[in-house]
Amino acid sequence: MEGNACYRYGTIARYVLAQHRPPVLTCLDIGCNVGAVSREILNTFPGCKLWAFDVMPNLVGNCKRNLQGYGDRVTVSHAAITA
Repeated sequence: MEGNACYRYGTIARYVLAQHRPPVLTCLDIGCNVGAVSREILNTFPGCKLWAFDVMPNLVGNCKRNLQGYGDRVTVSHAAITA
């Protein structure tokens, strides 16, 4: 199970709205793979800017291609996120 089935982005979006919280403006996808989860996040939170990271260069390239339609809302980087 992954993506919305696991993380329930729609539930999070409805909760934010119901609690009269500010909209989600920043998201991180660490270990973005080919960008499937990134796409779900961008679609669920239309005002957010997303930074996606993966350590595998081929996955970063695929992710960039898969998310190019989102323009400047997304930045995909070849990087490892560590302590």
